[in-house]
Amino acid sequence: MSLIFQTYFKPQETKHSKTESLKLQNSPILKLNQKDIDLTIKDVYNEILKLDKQK
Repeated sequence: MSLIFQTYFKPQETKHSKTESLKLQNSPILKLNQKDIDLTIKDVYNEILKLDKQK
């Protein structure tokens, strides 16, 4: 996973770009697969809807 930072300087009209790699290999969030993340987001959304209906 990497982020690309790009900065534009108008006066010189040059583009400076820098690529940095994020060290997230040992991050707990990456141990969740995409399906788990999608389910989590869906569950949170459903809980919000339930709370709205109770108001």
